[in-house]
Amino acid sequence: MLVSFSSTPVSFFSTIVVMILGATITVGSATGCDSEIDGELLPIDNYTAWYQEIAIGDAPGHGNSYRLMFANDIAREFSGFGRYPIGSIIVKEIRKLSRDEAGAPTPGNIRYIAVMRRLDAPPAGTELDNGWLYTVFDNPGDPETRSARCYRTCHQAAPFDGPFLDWSP
Repeated sequence: MLVSFSSTPVSFFSTIVVMILGATITVGSATGCDSEIDGELLPIDNYTAWYQEIAIGDAPGHGNSYRLMFANDIAREFSGFGRYPIGSIIVKEIRKLSRDEAGAPTPGNIRYIAVMRRLDAPPAGTELDNGWLYTVFDNPGDPETRSARCYRTCHQAAPFDGPFLDWSP
């Protein structure tokens, strides 16, 4: 089930693609087998002020969760065809799915945060996956760790150049 609280409707096509593909990924703590990024990254300090979409329910790789997804203005320039512009950033908070007293879904504690950055060159000591740098971390302010498995086991099948949502206005 996909729910949107933004002014732009969510692409339900992308949700159907996720369900059909049935891709499964395992993402653990950011301290897993991938290495911490050594170098400058495009900043995400104020990502919670960016355009936002909300997805609630079961999703491949994330389980039954509450997902807050944020896209910077550059990512929102994506037309739905071709490649995302260089400088696009998409941040996804994967949270526990909680319920309020009336049973309505609410965001619980953060499980982890995943970031996609569309870059023209990788930071020193790392590589890009189809033009994207995938990173994960446990809480805002924690160091980011490269997560190649996000792309290789799931996002390479996404219909929109890596993301499963079309962020275009």
